[in-house]
Amino acid sequence: MKKGYAVLSALGPDRIGIVRDISSVIINFSCNIEESRMINIGGEFAVIMLIDGAENSINQLVDNRDVWKSLENFHISLKKTHPSPVKRQGIPYLIKTLSLNTPGVVHAVTNLLRNKGLNIYELETDTSAAPFTGSPMFSMRIELIVESIGIIEQLRDELHKIGHEANIDIQLLPMTSSLTN
Repeated sequence: MKKGYAVLSALGPDRIGIVRDISSVIINFSCNIEESRMINIGGEFAVIMLIDGAENSINQLVDNRDVWKSLENFHISLKKTHPSPVKRQGIPYLIKTLSLNTPGVVHAVTNLLRNKGLNIYELETDTSAAPFTGSPMFSMRIELIVESIGIIEQLRDELHKIGHEANIDIQLLPMTSSLTN
């Protein structure tokens, strides 16, 4: 039996039972949630999942839009895909930033990574209140694979320059991660 894969993305108002409702549809088609990320963000619940199952089950799940009607007020998108066939080669690194919540932090760092030809595998941002002042603080966490150790010092220097110019605390750290699995 040939295996199939699909990516599901869903966004809608947060409420109790959303994950159960989504997983019920998936299991009713004899499919499985292989990977997922879910978050309540701005009062909305966002979901992204990699679903696997027999190819014909995945086809039925993707083609049958009526099964998602129980999730009214949710925008659901399904797309057939394949698992990542290539093992990611290189050294896993983590970039962590902390700054005042000002525009342009994500762009400044990701622009540098793009210019260096580095691919982001995971990016997460958050805002929170500073411990004593309550000022809005912005943090970012980026996981990436660096293919050559030779680029590390250059990347560290350029991140430091961005941090100095924009008053951002930026750290570039090696990590042990499943990124290379």
